Amino acid sequence: MTFSNGIRTLRITLSTVLSVLLVSSAFASENPETVQRAASEAPSITPVAEVQLTTEQRVDRIFGVVVEQMVKVLFWDVAFWDNDASLTASDSFAPNQSLLVSDPLGWEIATFGDSSGKSFTKALEPKDDYTYEGRATVATYTSDGLHLFLGTDRGEILLFPREGGKAQSLFQAKGAIVHMVLHPSGNGIWAGDAGGQVIEIASLEGKPGVLATFKAEIRSLEFREGGGYALAASADGETRIFAAGENGTWVPETTLRGGGAIVHAEFGGEGAASVLTISADGRVVLQGTGGSGEWTFGESLSR
Repeated sequence: MTFSNGIRTLRITLSTVLSVLLVSSAFASENPETVQRAASEAPSITPVAEVQLTTEQRVDRIFGVVVEQMVKVLFWDVAFWDNDASLTASDSFAPNQSLLVSDPLGWEIATFGDSSGKSFTKALEPKDDYTYEGRATVATYTSDGLHLFLGTDRGEILLFPREGGKAQSLFQAKGAIVHMVLHPSGNGIWAGDAGGQVIEIASLEGKPGVLATFKAEIRSLEFREGGGYALAASADGETRIFAAGENGTWVPETTLRGGGAIVHAEFGGEGAASVLTISADGRVVLQGTGGSGEWTFGESLSR
């Protein structure tokens, strides 16, 4: 076996292994048994009914995740290598592309960078162009894949049709858009900026607005599955939990403070039973509530 053939075989093997691992992870994430916790370990606040997916919807969702992960592995293999023995970087993609997103079914991938982006088919053939001012920082497709939200380092939130082209400017924030998550409606978002604002765009037709303001950069945004709860955390160590109210409103449920500068926060159990935070000094803290709405315990875990 020649050296070039050996390298080709190694690359194909690595791509195959990555695909298997990502697909296994995707199936594990769909298995509720992997995230269940004993009631004594996950006390809950007022429960909010979660959306119950039909069997067909669950199959569609799992299939979409599987295809998405497999396409991502293939994408990067093609993006960085011409698949010949020279191992030279491919020139099929524009330079300075720092952001990669895929549509919900995994049939299309788009890359973004300084002032421009491009989408690719599942066969990684160039498709549509996106143009904007500044550098893309975050992006997400709507659940039907027909539109794409994009945030920039200039604080602008843009809405593109799937086919690219001209964008609609939706909101101008105080600082760079640093986080973006898909809204439970499936066609809206929550976005966080470097100035501490949490911006809500509930739907494509909805009016953008500032939902909450923190004293520092937004570090995490998350919706609990089903849209019953939402979490927002900032760099100053404050985490807020919101519960879904009537007529699309959000009601502040709990505020957690302390624990140092937060770099990441997420729900740690079912519903809004607990929150995990990671601070800049490496501490991991788990906090939960006993049902009264007041946080009653906390455990600090060593590095």
